[in-house]
Amino acid sequence: RHPAKRTLHTMSRIVVDKRTSRKEHAADFKASIDEFRANLPPAQPRDASIGLGNIQICTRKRPVFDHELEAGEYDNVTCNGDKNIIVHDGRMAADLKSKFLVSYSMPFDHVFDEKATNEDVFEATLRPQVDYSMAGGLSTIFMFGQTGSGKTHTMSGLQRLCAAH
Repeated sequence: RHPAKRTLHTMSRIVVDKRTSRKEHAADFKASIDEFRANLPPAQPRDASIGLGNIQICTRKRPVFDHELEAGEYDNVTCNGDKNIIVHDGRMAADLKSKFLVSYSMPFDHVFDEKATNEDVFEATLRPQVDYSMAGGLSTIFMFGQTGSGKTHTMSGLQRLCAAH
């Protein structure tokens, strides 16, 4: 007797990571972000600090670099006034065909957009701390963020401005 012949059917599955998918559909996601920005109502003034006590929480958006644009990346952060940012996350549905945009809004005590200079950041955040320290008080500035997010650029500029003050 011959053993029964078995046909092995293999299923191939294409695995695509989120970053690749976002790049492949960048034009659609950029269009969705542009539409979001075009329909975004003006930011509402907010007086209350989100920090605790004397702590202020600020953020600075850096511009998208040319090499990032050449690699298919796009601007997915919107500054909505000087107290709020919105991060846009382009996603694919489980069918890997439908695209949608999820936008996360985050409040801050101060938001600096990609056009802000180190001087702008200094005047709004560090100058009051320097003045307080020069009068005998204690003050600290703390920065954190992802590699390549602009911490060294900002801190070097602030250090130079602080020394000149």
